[in-house]
Amino acid sequence: LDISFINKSTSLNYNIKKNTLNFFSEDTKNRYNGGIDFKPFYFYANFNYEGLSTKGLFERDTILLDLIKSEILKNQNLNAKLTLNVKNITNLNELNNLFVSLNIGEGNISLSNSKVMWKNDVEIILNQSYLNYDNDLISLEGLMTFNFDSLDNFYQSFQVNKNYRKKINKIEIYFVYDFNENKIVFSNPMIDGKTNNDIERYIGEFNLRENNIFNKIKFKNFVNNFLKAYAG
Repeated sequence: LDISFINKSTSLNYNIKKNTLNFFSEDTKNRYNGGIDFKPFYFYANFNYEGLSTKGLFERDTILLDLIKSEILKNQNLNAKLTLNVKNITNLNELNNLFVSLNIGEGNISLSNSKVMWKNDVEIILNQSYLNYDNDLISLEGLMTFNFDSLDNFYQSFQVNKNYRKKINKIEIYFVYDFNENKIVFSNPMIDGKTNNDIERYIGEFNLRENNIFNKIKFKNFVNNFLKAYAG
C-alpha cells in the first residue's frame, strides 16, 4: 500500500486477520508500524523520520485541519494512540528531536508529553495539552515548559543583552494557540517555580497587541522583551 503522510510518501506492508490489521514499512530511514483492532476499535501507530519538513502542516487548507473540523475525531467510540519521532526538522534548523504523543479517546484529543529540542540548549515540553474544536474554531491549549540545558548558548543565539542574562533553570507558561487566527495568548508565567509581577505585566500587554510570534524576528523580540522584564 502506497500512502502519503506529512509530506512524505512510503510503501507499507499490511496483514489483515479476523479482528485486526497490522502494518509496517521496510524503509530504514522512515519507519512506520502499528495496527488497528476492530472490536472494540483501537488504532495505534509509531512514525519515525530521519528528517521532516513541517512547512504548511497547519495551514488552513491542510487535510489535518479539515479532518479536525469534520468532527470525526469526536466520536466517543474512537480510540487511538499515535507517536511521531523526527530527528531533524528540515525547514527549522533550530529545532530537532521532535516527539509528538497524540492520544484520542472519548472525543478528546491530547498532545500531553510531546516535546522538542531547541538546538541542544532547551527542551520544550507540552504538559496538560489538549486540542479543542467547535465548528470551525480550533485551538490548542496547555502548559509549556522550557528546561534549559545550556543557558549561555541560548542567550548567545538570541543576542540577549548581558544585563538581562539572569540564571534560569526552567520557565513554565500556559498558552492558547488559535489555529484560525494563527495567534497565541500566554498566561501565568513562572520562572523556577516563582511568579514575577514584571513578567505578568509584560505578558498582559503582549496579549493585547498583535501577537503573532511565528516569525523569527518577532519571536526573537518576544524572548528579549520577556527576559528584559524578568531582569527588571
